[in-house]
Amino acid sequence: MKKVFLSCLGLVCAVGALCNSAMPGLWEAGANGRFVPLFAGDSMYLGKIRMQHELVLVNLYPGFAVVKGEYYMYNTSDETINMHVAYPKQATYSDTIVQNVIPAYIDGLQVLVNEVPVALMRKNDPEFDSLVNAPNSSVHSEVSNTSENWFVWKMSFPPKSYTKITVYFLTDNSHAKLRRGYSGDEGQAFSYVLESGRAWGGDIDSGKICVALKNGLTTKDVKGVLPFNALMGDATHLLYQFVNKEPESKDNMLIWYQGAATDLAFEKNIVPAAGKYYTEIDSFDIDAFSNHQFTALQLTDLEVHATSPFAWIFYGILGFAAIIIFMIIYGAYRLIAKRNRAQ
Repeated sequence: MKKVFLSCLGLVCAVGALCNSAMPGLWEAGANGRFVPLFAGDSMYLGKIRMQHELVLVNLYPGFAVVKGEYYMYNTSDETINMHVAYPKQATYSDTIVQNVIPAYIDGLQVLVNEVPVALMRKNDPEFDSLVNAPNSSVHSEVSNTSENWFVWKMSFPPKSYTKITVYFLTDNSHAKLRRGYSGDEGQAFSYVLESGRAWGGDIDSGKICVALKNGLTTKDVKGVLPFNALMGDATHLLYQFVNKEPESKDNMLIWYQGAATDLAFEKNIVPAAGKYYTEIDSFDIDAFSNHQFTALQLTDLEVHATSPFAWIFYGILGFAAIIIFMIIYGAYRLIAKRNRAQ
């Protein structure tokens, strides 16, 4: 009987611990990452195409971001490679600091290959459906082979040549929440996922992410960035660059910031104006990021400071329930033990 009692007590403690383990992380961040080779039929080409350089330009506004990515790919083989390439609609990933980043979907993706727009494959296209429904169609275990999670297009990489891929997209950063248990801070967040670049052959020779703070935002509005101590900048610019890197999860960039974004109406006001924002980012002032006065930014506040009233109520109810259950189990144990002695 003693073993039963101890088992029940352990169960009470375990239930209490589990109820306090609401998934931590940064929810509803505006985030995305690089394109990847998606389907198993293209896996024979892995290692033959290298990402030589990437340049990511970001106009960061209160509540949203406009992104332009330029990627320079080199086909190391002596043959033309025709393959399918995919860009994630939602670049979820894990991190040792905030633990999980669960972003919103991106909007308004446009893709150009060597400055020529390319068509994205659509659901119900017979070729596309046959690809996503094929057994073992994904190259990587983290890749879901459903059309709801990926933008896909076909392209060619000429032999011993560079191919430039350009993407434009929008992110809604206005509903972000940094969670720890049942507590959380509301704010705004933007992330760029570098680790997906490992799908291509070898290290990336060089990369640069340039973030221009817009509409009154300054680095005073930025509370925390990842990786810690890796970003340079001044009051209105953030710069993250690297050389000869095979990115891992610890290399993903994250910006947690504040700024007035009430009544943003992203779907209603921002997405329909995508063309205007893409034209503006084509005039991005890249020369401003050659400023030798940039300093390392010590922006490390990624802690939750607000405790939800619900959390205290929940913990109180949970504690009270645990005490009641304990008393019932202990009372039953005493009663049975007394009867056993009487026999």
